[in-house]
Amino acid sequence: MKIATKEAQEAIVIAIDNKMAIAELEPLGLSIRTITGLEDKLGLIYLEQLMQITLKELKAVKNLGTQAVREVEIALNDLPKLTDKLKKQHLLSVAPLIGRAKQMRTTKAPKAVLKYDGAGRLIE
Repeated sequence: MKIATKEAQEAIVIAIDNKMAIAELEPLGLSIRTITGLEDKLGLIYLEQLMQITLKELKAVKNLGTQAVREVEIALNDLPKLTDKLKKQHLLSVAPLIGRAKQMRTTKAPKAVLKYDGAGRLIE
């Protein structure tokens, strides 16, 4: 999927670290039909799971296809709007983003092994 901006990439990292469910993308234009298809037909619940499937797999799902791919891409690219709103309401934690955002920006950096505690917070 095409993720147009660094802000969208960082918002995806924040959403994944906060265990955001796919259904939470509905305010960004993801239709109930697409959400239901992702959950029921692919067994996807969390954004992290969605980011691990390919476009080919997504398009192959009966009753989804091109429209669903378009909705998902739009929602992911608009995700900064939702994460900014949730951060202001203190419903999202951005602490794990600090290290991972820097890692995403540097292409030569070695991959770090990130460890999380039971509450999903990064262990330093």
